[in-house]
Amino acid sequence: MVRRFIDAFLRGEASGPLVGLLRVPLLPAAVLYGGGAAVRASLYKRGILKRRRLPIPVVSVGNLTVGGTGKTPFVRALARRLIDGGHRPLILSRGYGARAASGLDEEGASLQRDLPNARVAQAPDRFGAAQAHLDEQPAFTVAILDDGAQAMGLHRDLEIILVDATRPFGCGWPLPAGALREPRGAIGRADLVVVTRSGELDQVGRDRLVEALSRAGLDGDVAWAVHQADRLLPGGMALHELEGKRIYLLSGIAAPESFASTVRGLGGVIVGEQAYGDHHAFRMEELSSAALSARDAGAELILATGKDEPKLSGLGPTAPPLCFLEVIVRLDPDGDVLLDGALKRLLRPPADPS
Repeated sequence: MVRRFIDAFLRGEASGPLVGLLRVPLLPAAVLYGGGAAVRASLYKRGILKRRRLPIPVVSVGNLTVGGTGKTPFVRALARRLIDGGHRPLILSRGYGARAASGLDEEGASLQRDLPNARVAQAPDRFGAAQAHLDEQPAFTVAILDDGAQAMGLHRDLEIILVDATRPFGCGWPLPAGALREPRGAIGRADLVVVTRSGELDQVGRDRLVEALSRAGLDGDVAWAVHQADRLLPGGMALHELEGKRIYLLSGIAAPESFASTVRGLGGVIVGEQAYGDHHAFRMEELSSAALSARDAGAELILATGKDEPKLSGLGPTAPPLCFLEVIVRLDPDGDVLLDGALKRLLRPPADPS
């Protein structure tokens, strides 16, 4: 519960008379943090701090705020797009939290499970990890720098920044008073901004958001995207079978309300929910508690996110059964054209293996 409050506080979604009082003593640290981030970005831009360059093109996917923009589903969709185009992507991320036997955290394990024709590499030194994989397997044709906006030490050829339609800059303050990882002017580095959860906005809202992004310094293109259910894990149940089912939700993500909205959109009847903070490391007793609450609520199914599958699936069977909903970020037709055009300008056609 504390982690959920912190997430809501940073994003500007927490309410109550004490929220402002809690924020005030954090403002000096936020000013220092934001100023330091701006100086660091300026040093890289002016070439005082040097970027290292990989021998293959690099597409950076990142955000200016902590959590909740749909970065992992977008990386999954981008990698699939590249694979469908004949490329073999190498996905580079720092990693977060507990590691599985594979050496990957839950996001990395989820991506690797879904993308057998890609390779996921996680290490604090992403350049070194990439070089090691390229030395071992030179067939990779493009690197995706996952959570790459602040990883400025690695040269990127295409900068994609994701923003949430309803909270593009969180509450407007840098950490620790808000969700911004660097000042909003950093949006000016983006070649393409992808606005996720854009279904929350009407045309007036979209126009206002584009205006706000432009005021912040955006000079690149804007694409609109929605979160969309992709499939259920394990296999055997189709998405349409969720319609009318009594469902208990279990999640450890930054935006559990978006997960609930997706389930309602599929016709699921939510009878209860247990939402933990982003990257929560689930324990057996927490799953058992959720199963008990689900039974008490008359749920037919416990539904968790695909992101949480690597952490929950090994904790044992439950009654009612536990399933996972995989979500992707889908661009609108104009956004598809923008992204395809950017990738075609960047990437050479892959060599014919024959």
